[in-house]
Amino acid sequence: MSTPQLRNELNKIIENADERFLKMVYAIAVAYADKNVVAHTTNGVPLTSEQYIAELSEAKREIKKGKTISHARVKAKVKLWGKK
Repeated sequence: MSTPQLRNELNKIIENADERFLKMVYAIAVAYADKNVVAHTTNGVPLTSEQYIAELSEAKREIKKGKTISHARVKAKVKLWGKK
């Protein structure tokens, strides 16, 4: 498929896409355009190396403060996901 054909097909798909799909495509496009992206948040927000390191540092500070959740508590929360 040629580049113009791919663009045309992608435009058709995007026109009918739901928000979730659009957010995924957007995150991929932003990451592709910004070669400094090394990771994404759980919400799909792209992170540079510096932002990623800052996120890890913050997580380590929270762990040292005892702001953690036990494995058992996580398992209990997961069981509730399907019940809402």
